[in-house]
Amino acid sequence: MARAPFEPIPLGRRRRRVFNPFGCLVMLLMLLVWALVVVAWATLWQTPPAAAPAPTASARPMVVTVVPPTVAPPEQQILSIPALGLNRHIVLVPVEDGRWDIDDLGLNVGRLAGTAHIGDGGNTVIVGHITLPDHIDGPFIDLAALAPGSEVVVQTGDHRYTYTVEGSRVVAPDDLSVVAPTDRTTLTLMTCTGWDVPSQRYTERLVVTARLVETE
Repeated sequence: MARAPFEPIPLGRRRRRVFNPFGCLVMLLMLLVWALVVVAWATLWQTPPAAAPAPTASARPMVVTVVPPTVAPPEQQILSIPALGLNRHIVLVPVEDGRWDIDDLGLNVGRLAGTAHIGDGGNTVIVGHITLPDHIDGPFIDLAALAPGSEVVVQTGDHRYTYTVEGSRVVAPDDLSVVAPTDRTTLTLMTCTGWDVPSQRYTERLVVTARLVETE
């Protein structure tokens, strides 16, 4: 008797399982691919690292400030001529390109560099403008009116030097005898004079000399 093609399995009888190595391999590969996808996704969307904190004051490099040595300011020097009502600061007139540069003298008077320091003996030469631009009177506008015997005072720091005018004269601009050293303590005051209209300039120099009579 032939057996039916779909004969049912009798109850109580277990079906035999067959091991399939190919299926296991496929499963392992799928798990590996899935793990790689998860890792790549996490790496792509990971939170960027926080910015480095700004350095604190203690972490910044120390800046060293170099302070130049303290230099004592020069003593103020004042020229006073009571008869002319004159009181002016004395500045130093430097030598530039072989000549004394008085361009920035303004309303001050100036000691010519190279002549004697005040109080050191010798010939101290002080110059001043007679006029300034825009028709402004210079400090020595009335120097020609200074008569012999008039008092001239120079105050420098705690010292006071008193001179007496001996006389005045007019010289050429290139007469250097007025700045030459002297054996005694002399104060020489000098300004322009002799205005020449055609050339519009001063052609001579007025020189007043005084001798030291008292030091305090």
